[in-house]
Amino acid sequence: MKKILSLLMILTLCFILVGCDDGPIPYKYDSYQARYNLEELGRNEGFLIEYSYVGDENMFDEDEDELELNTITIAVKGSITYMSMGTAAMYIDQSDESKIVVYLGMYNEMTNDYVWQKEEGTYSEMYEYLDYSTIYDYLIPDEELYGAYISSKKTDYVCGRRCDKLVLCDEDGDSEEGSVVIYLDKEIGICLKMVSEYSYGSKTYSSGLECTRFETDPRIYLPNA
Repeated sequence: MKKILSLLMILTLCFILVGCDDGPIPYKYDSYQARYNLEELGRNEGFLIEYSYVGDENMFDEDEDELELNTITIAVKGSITYMSMGTAAMYIDQSDESKIVVYLGMYNEMTNDYVWQKEEGTYSEMYEYLDYSTIYDYLIPDEELYGAYISSKKTDYVCGRRCDKLVLCDEDGDSEEGSVVIYLDKEIGICLKMVSEYSYGSKTYSSGLECTRFETDPRIYLPNA
């Protein structure tokens, strides 16, 4: 499961920041404020965000089963965190200050449902399950995008939410190999779409992840295990 969480960090590393028009300006992003906004939303109303793969070719290594996925779902409401990627899912319940309860789920194709395993222990015993900070690494493009430049900026919409659409590039502004395009939610500051775009001949191709479901105040039910 720890490996699955780290995949979210890999997502931001999959994009090479190259190519843009003349006159790029340095990319500046208040990741601390965005993370604060998202954490506040999770503590209060709660949120559920689902990302789906979009593009012309799969950017994952098909040899690794855990990377064969179409969607990533992340939800936080109060003391409960939920994540699912491909065939694996996890709930972390921190409603009891004396212990952590974790539900680990693996998808069963025979029953078309998850099979859940419950684990619980003190915070020191279950510390490894609290290392889920990587869920923010895709939602808040921070370190992996430092050093990038902006070639264009405009307002666009993803999943019905107003975003700043930024076309990123390197300092040289070479546009031959392509560019990275991110969509930052204007209200919260999180990334709702990130794609790598490149041209070949007269066509433009892209691959990445896009928010296809955004809910506040979601209903999250812990599984029976």
